[in-house]
Amino acid sequence: MIESVARWVVRGISLLLLGPLAAWIAGGVRAGDGSQAATLLTGGSMVPGLIALVGVGLCVIAGGGIAARLCDRHEAVLNAGFVIAWVAWTAGRLGDAYRLDPEAGTLIRVALEGAGMLAVFALAMLVSDKVSRRSAQAEGLGLGGAAFVGALRQRAALPAMGASLGISLVLAWLFARHDAPGQALGSAFLCGLGAGVFGSLVAQSVAPEENAKSTGLPGVTATFIPIAIGVLLAGVIGPAVGLGAPGAGKLLSGVARGDLPGWILVSPSAWAAGALIGVPTGISFLQPKAAIEASGLSRSA
Repeated sequence: MIESVARWVVRGISLLLLGPLAAWIAGGVRAGDGSQAATLLTGGSMVPGLIALVGVGLCVIAGGGIAARLCDRHEAVLNAGFVIAWVAWTAGRLGDAYRLDPEAGTLIRVALEGAGMLAVFALAMLVSDKVSRRSAQAEGLGLGGAAFVGALRQRAALPAMGASLGISLVLAWLFARHDAPGQALGSAFLCGLGAGVFGSLVAQSVAPEENAKSTGLPGVTATFIPIAIGVLLAGVIGPAVGLGAPGAGKLLSGVARGDLPGWILVSPSAWAAGALIGVPTGISFLQPKAAIEASGLSRSA
């Protein structure tokens, strides 16, 4: 009973306090025309955007850290996702950013923001691992530095990461048809879900003998970390691909026609939410015994 109450308390903190705070911080970034038609690093100036990125990152880290301390690492992943999902839902649209500044520099800024989200993810996971009261083995998930290194050194890591990245870009192209926040966030969740399933299948096919015991990693750690990084890399690679397809010269016409490819319509914060919420859910589909630990979504009162 106490554990169930604690879970809903930390979710309330993430959804009703830290998430809105992160969204408010991100909303302070202004586009070149003074509007809010900008994501964290696509505003009129990079300095306020970088400050906002740090502020949002601290909120995400706090969400994960509080959940890890009061509950466990699995809840930390979910709550960090809740916080960044608020930013993805309320921040400016990428289509508006491209319309105001249809240059290659805008796509480069989006890619840099994606890299920033990857850094926020890593820091949030490391802090969550550090403050958790139980051992990683006891919780079935490790998010510390040694876990990251171990997960990325396994034989299946690069194939799983590549599969996650590839399926994320494909699913974004299929489902992200315009830049509305709900569609971008929903598409990112589907990308994370698909990456969790497909990445797990690839990892199992490449190295079926690798498991928690043979790798020395707890639970779903060896699968979650490379797949989640693959989804986050889509937020970096997608805008880079956009430099050639459709190309910076076609951004303005693409916005007008509404036919920009999905890999440049999903915001970096949405990619982060997809990695934190969608990937564990997808992994749990292929690991029934670890479904509760992997997703953290079915632990309700």
